[in-house]
Amino acid sequence: MAVVAVACNVYGGTALVFLTSIVAASSGRVVPAPGGVLIRGGDGAVIGAVGISGDAGENDEVSAVAGIEAAGLKADPGGTKK
Repeated sequence: MAVVAVACNVYGGTALVFLTSIVAASSGRVVPAPGGVLIRGGDGAVIGAVGISGDAGENDEVSAVAGIEAAGLKADPGGTKK
């Protein structure tokens, strides 16, 4: 059985319920993992995302933010780390 790591940020209870449901529906084949960062356009709309995995979630997030900002875009790691 293959396990797929999904980069994600949890923005509150609704997202947590959604992710828990996805894990259950996939019989554990989808595993949410920290390290995902949204990319926002000048108007604040989400225009993409970057997910990184390979170190601790906090380090993955720092790397994602650095890459997004190096490209001249706005990173939104969610939570209180904005």
